[in-house]
Amino acid sequence: ADHICHSATLRDDAGYINTFLDRLAEVTPAQVQQVAARWLQPQSRAVVAYLKQDGATQ
Repeated sequence: ADHICHSATLRDDAGYINTFLDRLAEVTPAQVQQVAARWLQPQSRAVVAYLKQDGATQ
């Protein structure tokens, strides 16, 4: 129900969920690499360090 609501609200198409997996399966590894090269730039990355409460990293 959540996916149908999401599709209806954001895409104005409640039936989008019926084709989503097929569309996802059509994406090629080359397309993923092309998008990654464009959007995943080292200068744009963010690093998050999870620390224990005492500040130790190990």
